[in-house]
Amino acid sequence: AMADEAAALPRGACYPWLLHDERSRVDGEVRICRVENFVKHHRGWGEVGLGLLQQLVTQAFRAPAVLFKDKINFKGPGGGGFLAHQDATAYATDKLATRHISVRLPIDDSTAHNGPLEVAPGQHRRGILPHETGIIVSEQEAAMRFEPLRHVLGALLAGHKARASTLPPS
Repeated sequence: AMADEAAALPRGACYPWLLHDERSRVDGEVRICRVENFVKHHRGWGEVGLGLLQQLVTQAFRAPAVLFKDKINFKGPGGGGFLAHQDATAYATDKLATRHISVRLPIDDSTAHNGPLEVAPGQHRRGILPHETGIIVSEQEAAMRFEPLRHVLGALLAGHKARASTLPPS
């Protein structure tokens, strides 16, 4: 229900949140695919992101946690995915935090049918991989073995900033 509320936020440049759409390759329908920067503006998501998750991450890593980016990725029928990347190349710069983790809180079960996030085990140990604007270069990606990351609704998943991942189209 809260994901639907986030997807139904009003649109327009006057709002601090961002809503992104994509066209389905299956039926041509335009559907929401992502909502960003909404947690501070939604009571329920604020309690989760700025309360519960922040407290859990602070306890787990014994250091104060700060929410840097919040988003919901919706994966509808015929939706796009994400090319192989590491979150660190999108968020870590000289001007931003160099230490971070990615926390994932699934709003649905992950199954072979709905196209789960795929990760390349152990690649985080190699540090930041060669990339072009955040996308892992094809030679590096070809040498990796990606495995589906299966999870259930509500499972909390924390990942290293250099974890290599991809999300195939649905």
